[in-house]
Formats: sequence, C-alpha cells, structure tokens
Amino acid sequence: MSAATLGGARLVATTAGELVAQVKSLLDGGARFASLVADDRDGDPARLLLSYAFVSRSAKELVCLRASVEGGRSPSIAPFLPAASWAEREVSELFGWTFEGAPDQRPLVLHDDWPAGQFPLRKSFALTSPPPRDERPFDYCRVEGEGVMEIPVGPIHAGIIEPGHFRFSSIGETVLLLEARLFFVHRGLELRAQGLSPDQGAILAERTSGFGSLAHALAFARAVEAACGISVPAEARRLRALALELERIWNHVSDVAFLCAGTSLAALGAEGSILKERLYRANEALFGSRWLRGVVCVGGVRRAPSPEAVKSALAEVERVLGEFASFEKKLFGSATNMERLAGTGVLKRWTAVALGVVGVAARGSGIATDSRADLPVDDALEKDPFRLVRQREGDVAARARVRIQEVLVAWARIAALVAAGLPAAPLRSPVSLEATGEGFGWAEGARGELLTYARLERGKIARLKVRSPSRMNWAAVPFAMPGNIVPDFPLINKSFDLSYAGCDL
Repeated sequence: MSAATLGGARLVATTAGELVAQVKSLLDGGARFASLVADDRDGDPARLLLSYAFVSRSAKELVCLRASVEGGRSPSIAPFLPAASWAEREVSELFGWTFEGAPDQRPLVLHDDWPAGQFPLRKSFALTSPPPRDERPFDYCRVEGEGVMEIPVGPIHAGIIEPGHFRFSSIGETVLLLEARLFFVHRGLELRAQGLSPDQGAILAERTSGFGSLAHALAFARAVEAACGISVPAEARRLRALALELERIWNHVSDVAFLCAGTSLAALGAEGSILKERLYRANEALFGSRWLRGVVCVGGVRRAPSPEAVKSALAEVERVLGEFASFEKKLFGSATNMERLAGTGVLKRWTAVALGVVGVAARGSGIATDSRADLPVDDALEKDPFRLVRQREGDVAARARVRIQEVLVAWARIAALVAAGLPAAPLRSPVSLEATGEGFGWAEGARGELLTYARLERGKIARLKVRSPSRMNWAAVPFAMPGNIVPDFPLINKSFDLSYAGCDL
C-alpha cells in the first residue's frame, strides 16, 4: 500500500488482497463510504481500476482507495458495508465484473430484460441499435403467511412523476415489507459524457436532475478543476455558494409544502407553492434561470447579477422567508396534522449509518454529516456562519424541521457572502483545451452530498461518475416503512424527497 494525491482527494493504492482490510481500517477510523468508480482504461474485460471514495470526517478529506484488479473478480465489501451494495451491483452490470461474496447479486440498473454479455461501460461495447430484450423473472423478496397480501404500485403512477415500482407486503393496511425498484429510464449519461469538452459536460451535469441543477454543475466543475489544477477566483466561489444556498432554500420550501399534500392540508400546500413560485422568480431575476442553470462553468461563473439585482431579488427572498415562518407555525400548530407527521416513517440512526445515508435524511436521524463541514471548507467562505442542523427522532416531522431550520442557515450564509463581495461580471479562470488529469468534486445540495469523479484526456472527458444523494438514500426508504400503513407511503416518500433521475443516470 502507498499514499499519494489525486485531484480533490488523498489517493491510497492497494491490492485486491489488501482491499477488505484497508476498507475496514478506514471505517474503524470513522470514515464513511461515498462512492465506487470503475474505470475500463485498457479495454481488457478481465481487468478494472476500482476507486473507492470515503469521506474522513476526522481528517476532513476525501480518501480514494484504489486497486487495479484482475481476473474478472474481486472481493465484495458489501457484507460488512451495506452502503456499498448498490455501487457493486451497478459495476457488475455495467462492466461485467464479479464481486465475490456479495450478498445481493440481482440486477439493479439494467433490469432483468437486458441481454446477457452486454456491458455498456466497457470500451468494447458499441450501441448501434437497441439491444434485444431477454425477459427473465425478477427475484423479489416474498413475505408468506396467513393474511399477507402484496400491493404493487408503479412504475407508472397517476401523477406526473418519474417511474418507480414499489411492492408492499402487508397485513391489512400495516406494512411488513417494502421493496423498491428504480432505474426504469436509465439514460446512459456517463457513457454520453465520454468525448465531451468540460463546457459540454457542465451542460450535461445540469440536466442530471432538475431540482439539483446548480449542485450537479458545481460538483462537476469542482471535479474538473481538481483534475486540471484550476484555481477559481474567490469572488466567483462566493457567487457559486450563494446560488447553491438559493437552490437549497427553494427546494426546502417546496419540500415542506409538498408534505401538506400527504396530510390533506390542500390550502396550506397551495400557500407553500406560491412561496416556491416567488423564489423561482427571484432566481430568474438574479441569474436568468428559474432552476439556476447556466450559472456555474468550469473555472468560475458564466453569469453575475448586478448589485441592484442582488439587492432587489434578495429583498424578495427575505419577504418570502418571513411568510414561510408563518407557514411553519400553521404546519406544526395543527394537532391533527402532527399526528400524521410525528412517529411516522422513522429511519433509525443505525440503519442510516449502515446505508451511508446523507443530507436531510441523515441529519433528521441524528447523524452529524454535511459535506460543507466534513470536507475542507472553501477559503472564500472562511467567515461563513455555517451551522449544522440535526434532529434525533428520524421521522417525517424531524426531516421537515431540519429543512425549515436549514432555510434560516442558508439565508445567514447568503447575507455573509454578499457582505464579503460578489463579482460584478462573469469571472472565469482559463481552462486548458489539452488538459489531462482526474479528480473528485463535491457539493452539499438540497438533498445532501453529491460526489462527482471526472477523468480528462487531452481536454475531453474520458470517464465521468456521478453519485447523487438520492443514489445513497433510496435504499433507506423501505426501512422507514414497516409498521406504518400503506396510505402513509406518499407522506414518508415526500419527506425523503428523493430524485428518480438522480439514480437513472
């Protein structure tokens, strides 16, 4: 084993034989699993470069444990690290790799009708026409016993939402087990990114998940900047941070408003939707985009609002937050509404830790994790009044309270960023058109930590890996459901507020 550096991370080289021991050593030191990147660099189907990313809170750094593995197989770490299970299953399908001892080897991303022997992220894969489908039954978990019934929901839903399939095993309305399946519209974004320039990649990143456009663009930009050694001007970093907090505010306001639909508070839900719309308009007044697209670019920012626009738009945001305080009192002041929120959809702390849950879902279960604190703080924000918010109950009400309190933290950060100074015009460091390198980038989006890996060869993306917060958190939703009733599922699901698109990459 040896240690070196890699853009945005400390690189630790290991071997297949030492991998398990090294992972356990990191876990014993308090690190948490963040991502697994597989890279088919030489096109040999019997060889892969595996990079396991861990966040070390004690050292406040990202650690990349890297092993060049051969023979078409390597040891699984999922038996003692459940958080890595989905990551290993994804690599198995997309690269044709075997993780020995993996507890769950069912299809995850490509589903059971994908033809055998087709591995879309291998260099040898060429998609010239849609592959023939090979229908096979899916081996889901069955609950048997007197009175047990199965209730399948989706993947096509009554509302205008993305597809996901949920199979409830219940007695009456009480849920015994929930099994969730996603990835019905897997888009192949990581394959699509290959050969793109960094500027083209930033546009693609923004479209990974609409509710996190800014966070995805920022994590991508930071990954490329780390790979190429690009230093971003402090004023541009502050404007990026401001836009990220605006994205957090409108997401949190929207998420709390959506809870009202799950408890039949239609009038209050409509009031929250109006507040969200006003925040959208403030975004547009500042940056020309309701969803904050086109703000971040590799090396800096493409757009910069005038001081007058900042003053006017943020005054409107402040007015909205004043009304949101009244909204909060109505939400939590109703005894009948609190009966639905409190004690519903509890995600236990130990479950969240085992699954590597991030963001609001983790902090609502008492876990003090936030990449703004866990990873090195941007020196442009050294006077940042950041405060980590936690609740310990792990229920729907706790996740709502975390969001409400984080809105106030975000507003305090915005005020500090404005006071520190923002660029008066687009500001960008030069980007080499022939750059070669690799690196990690992160952002703490509204849903939680987002981690992106990028490798460039002569100015073009050779490998892109996106790990969204929803990718880590979807596996936890079924654990919050047993013991609740079926009609509580929409409320519990909304309280996590996860993105289907954030998984269907």
